[in-house]
Amino acid sequence: MIDINCHAIALQAGGSDSAASNFFLPLDRVARALAYIQKGEFVLRGTIQTQLLFKPFDETRRLGLTSETETKVRELFPEETGMLVVERVLPKGPASNFLEEGDILLKVNGKYMTQFVPVEEALDDNVGKEISVTIVRGGETKDFKLTVQDLHSITPNKFVEIGRAVVQELSFQLARPYNLPCEGVFVCDAFGMFSHGAAFLVKSIDNHPVKNLDTFINVIKEIPDRERFPVVYTYLNDPNRNFVKIFQMERHWSNFALAVRNGS
Repeated sequence: MIDINCHAIALQAGGSDSAASNFFLPLDRVARALAYIQKGEFVLRGTIQTQLLFKPFDETRRLGLTSETETKVRELFPEETGMLVVERVLPKGPASNFLEEGDILLKVNGKYMTQFVPVEEALDDNVGKEISVTIVRGGETKDFKLTVQDLHSITPNKFVEIGRAVVQELSFQLARPYNLPCEGVFVCDAFGMFSHGAAFLVKSIDNHPVKNLDTFINVIKEIPDRERFPVVYTYLNDPNRNFVKIFQMERHWSNFALAVRNGS
């Protein structure tokens, strides 16, 4: 979004033609990333695999926010209308043993937080380090030490093409809406050899457990062309039910290819 003076003021996140509506994100993280890129440096991004939502004060009171804490927050942020609340905590993530849905975020590293940008700053500036997180749960204040994870480590940077199908590791962005652990191998384009009609998560191939893309590659390399092999799999929206199907190796029409993103 550009203003009349050609200054960038926001990043378009989406829109609707039917309603003539547009939605925008602030440029804080964009400006930070640009500064790193201009200096030729790597752009660090942090995560604790937790989704936060902004809730008005009347809703936070129902979740256990005390009047004393609310008064303190309102004094520090006179124009604030609410606070951040934990909406989702991904299993096996950095916060899975500490935070719970409905927790009200109070402080990060001793600083009161009511907006997303300061939280993102704290995460991005402490990748691989411990941060202190203070929350309110059922009227009780709790303090935790969490290790910030590198967001790039759970963002796929490579994929495999085999038999016209495309396979990659499950990303944080895709695991989040389904509340799944950010792990495993995902057939994102289920065509050709893996023609199935819908994308799926691979559990095992030819009776070999598949935990990551490297394991997938090692297993698939040992299966001869035109050989039939069993695959145990599950769907993102039904992760507790396993399915089994026999597929046939296809190397004669399309080549096996590995693509790796070049970050520079």
